[in-house]
Amino acid sequence: MNRAWRTVALIAGILASLAITTPAQADVQPASCNSGERYLNAWVYVTEVGPHHHWEQFRYQLGGASTGGKSNVNFWVLEYNDTYSNAVTAYWNHSEDNLRTGPLYTVVPPWAVYTWGPTNERTELQATFDIFGPDPQCDAATVPV
Repeated sequence: MNRAWRTVALIAGILASLAITTPAQADVQPASCNSGERYLNAWVYVTEVGPHHHWEQFRYQLGGASTGGKSNVNFWVLEYNDTYSNAVTAYWNHSEDNLRTGPLYTVVPPWAVYTWGPTNERTELQATFDIFGPDPQCDAATVPV
């Protein structure tokens, strides 16, 4: 009987380690906007974990006419209770004013960012393109499915 319990414990341990090492597949939420000759493309990686959403990674790319490397992208993960008012900010990131046209930028939050799945949630992004004169902006948003 003791040997049977050890076998069961071994199998349970193997199954538990597989569950821990096999990550859930993240959903990719795309967003984009443009401001005349310049644009922002963004991808937000969100995983459903029970009744929560885990916001894992944010990627974005500026394109179009060159800005000389002084543009920036700011974004916020927002959680709303009933309607799109009275938002709680679960995470935010403001880039340096040194983004260039072309490279893919990746932001991984320094802590686990979770929101409550049954609420209204979204990521709002804002690109500011640094040019001579008034700086054009564009806004984009993603909503988990």
